[in-house]
Amino acid sequence: MRPFVIDDRPRLCIGVRFAPGFVRAAFGLPASELLDQRVDYDLVYSHADADLDGIRAAASDAERVAGGFALARRRFRSAARVPSGVRAAVAHIVAAQGNVRVGSLAECIGVTRQHLARQFAAHVGMTAKQFARVKRAEAARARAVTARAAHPRQVQWSSIALQAGYYDQAHFISDVKALTGVTPTRWIG
Repeated sequence: MRPFVIDDRPRLCIGVRFAPGFVRAAFGLPASELLDQRVDYDLVYSHADADLDGIRAAASDAERVAGGFALARRRFRSAARVPSGVRAAVAHIVAAQGNVRVGSLAECIGVTRQHLARQFAAHVGMTAKQFARVKRAEAARARAVTARAAHPRQVQWSSIALQAGYYDQAHFISDVKALTGVTPTRWIG
């Protein structure tokens, strides 16, 4: 994950965070090309000027935001469908909170590991293994936030790591640092 840097010039930025699998459906581009990037709309869609004219002409930021939402709805109404195997794999990973083996997942949805890897890269922007890793870290973070709310000074990291499916606390810390650039304690705030 990369930080989103905002300069000091006044402007309205409208961002869209796509659910896993929907970038390719909306723009026909491999999601892996856009992962963790800030991309201007006119770079990913050839008819951007026509889409953006109404937003640019709006009288207020509220109207521009409403126009942005309307544009997103139009794009998704005409979008291609996300392949059922990708949807099933994403749902399985989310339901398992990232604790899945990719080989088992591929077998479960009836495709090869290589096919799953290609489809995931194209539609989600990362491999199934990377997505599972992110979901497992998010699940551990949610547990840590809950634990900290109950006992502000006593977060049991080793217990959280094991509950989230990590081999040990060191594996958990290493994974969180690799994904976020900070320690688990700093990540939960």
